[in-house]
Amino acid sequence: MNSYEDSYQDAYGVKGDCPPLELLQAAVDKSVIIPDKSVQAPIMIANAMMPSSGTSILPICISYGQSGTGKSAFGKIVHGVWGLDERFLLAGKTTPTAIRNMLMIQKYGSDWFEFQDDLDDEKNAVLIWDDIDPSILSDTLILSMLKSGYSKKSANLAVANVGGSNNYYNFFSVKFTSTIHPIWSIDELRELKRRSLIFYYKHVYAMTADEMSGNPTLDDAIDLDYVSFEGYTGARTIFLDLADLERSKKLSQSLRRKLRDANFPKWYGTLCFDLLVVGTVLGAFASISDAITKLESFYSIQEKVSSEKTEFQIFMSNYIESEVSLQSQLIQVRELGFPIEIPRAKLQKAIDKAIDSKEIPRERINLRNVMKEFGFELISEKSTMKLIKELNKHVSIANLRWKCHSSNRRTTEG
Repeated sequence: MNSYEDSYQDAYGVKGDCPPLELLQAAVDKSVIIPDKSVQAPIMIANAMMPSSGTSILPICISYGQSGTGKSAFGKIVHGVWGLDERFLLAGKTTPTAIRNMLMIQKYGSDWFEFQDDLDDEKNAVLIWDDIDPSILSDTLILSMLKSGYSKKSANLAVANVGGSNNYYNFFSVKFTSTIHPIWSIDELRELKRRSLIFYYKHVYAMTADEMSGNPTLDDAIDLDYVSFEGYTGARTIFLDLADLERSKKLSQSLRRKLRDANFPKWYGTLCFDLLVVGTVLGAFASISDAITKLESFYSIQEKVSSEKTEFQIFMSNYIESEVSLQSQLIQVRELGFPIEIPRAKLQKAIDKAIDSKEIPRERINLRNVMKEFGFELISEKSTMKLIKELNKHVSIANLRWKCHSSNRRTTEG
């Protein structure tokens, strides 16, 4: 522990050997600022306690919101409560191999590779991955890892070896990610929504009094950069003993009956089945009925958030619609199949003007990712000229493209 850090015991007023649930609740209470906390926090905490070695389905937890809204806070708490070192905290771009190694070390120890043909006694694992974006998910193996890794049955994926052969690894784990992008709105990523729980964040100044209820003020919130969880490993060692397993079986039977009347779709109940049962057994929920009630409220919020457009999305949607309408009237586009062209400089100028007029908030923007969200693919000058020469080739207006006009005429940099 560094000299400027407080221990988790001093910061949150807990004992060193306190149960994971107690530490998670105390840390979330004093360090996390999130809208509708009474609804979102119990679901977050229950997910953080899931023993991957003893469950079958674990949703992807996605923290979503603008830059600077505190999305990474809960991931830091999970990282600390699971007793992990810095190797196990990902941010931004990574590789499937790095993710594989991170999970396998947690499950089987640092020497797992030497004994990979004879692995047993699987331990719990968590993936904490901050700041993901659409370009990262263009890696098909990483996308498959997320899409298939929510279920233990489908989580075995092949990773190529240097010699050309494949090894199969199980990517099943608890997963906490964060993003500023509504990645579920991109066509090729829409399937992620059916595997995810979406937790939304807002800037404090944009939150209503009801949304702020239960949260500390900015001044009172404990900064996680000054808290040490050194020595605590409680959540990583959670397991279900025989008594827990027996109770889980009884609760599962009760849950199947109660889910028929739940106010969320059947697929959502399946996705969260283990969460509801195990979360109740471990004390995150008071009862199965309490678990269902909390999940119903959370689902209502998730559907609203995942279908809402941000101020920036509304601006971009209107801008692109205007450009498409204007250019679709040109004979080259209408009859010769030229692609819709939105010059980067013109778009950036429009964005800067909207920021200056306070129409949209100032935030970090990757135009390449943004245009991808709206169905555009960035193509180079060379690709465009080739397309123009092939006048007999039909180009659907539905496959919108944009072209980058930069001063040095270099190609595709978003």
